[in-house]
Amino acid sequence: DWEPIESGQSTAFRFPVQFIVRAENNFRGYAGTVVAGEVRPGDEVVIADSGRSARIERIVAFGGDLDVAVTGQAVTLTLDHEVDVTRGDVIAAAGPDAVQPADRFAVDMVWLGEEPLAHGRSYLLMSGSRSVPATVTNVRHRLDVVSGAHSAARLLEMNEIGRAEIATDRPLPMDPYELCRDTGGFLLVDRVTADTVAAGLTRHAMRRAF
Repeated sequence: DWEPIESGQSTAFRFPVQFIVRAENNFRGYAGTVVAGEVRPGDEVVIADSGRSARIERIVAFGGDLDVAVTGQAVTLTLDHEVDVTRGDVIAAAGPDAVQPADRFAVDMVWLGEEPLAHGRSYLLMSGSRSVPATVTNVRHRLDVVSGAHSAARLLEMNEIGRAEIATDRPLPMDPYELCRDTGGFLLVDRVTADTVAAGLTRHAMRRAF
């Protein structure tokens, strides 16, 4: 059996890395957009994938360094010491609001493919700049968009909405969509045709119950 993993608060800082910036004088920064919360120089952060921590050294913008970066701002962050960060990593708030990578998620999604959802078939899950193999392991129920009622289902047909469980080939730092849509939304892509077959949102990460 699987159980939900509790999440932090909606105000937690999230920063998906879009580019690695290298310049003279050994400058190494991480460019992207703040998608949730805010950050200041001196704040402790964690690289969500590896769990390595550091402190923000500088917040670099077009007009110069900033004292704070808030949601929606595109900036380049530098850290107080060298940490392995790659494109697609998420720099996030440390402490109780840190995002916990997981490889199984409860999701709501609308099925867009002409062929029904196939249990056990491998798709590509795309979230932000990430793309990882993923499998739909279970369909919990189908949603009637008119009445709001749930009905038992094992498959989803085109344009149907349902609750499902997805397993990814490696852990991903995905938040519940209600906390951060940028780190909680995803697409499923057919690995053969490259067609987008589903769009969804994460409800919560899951772990095996003991």
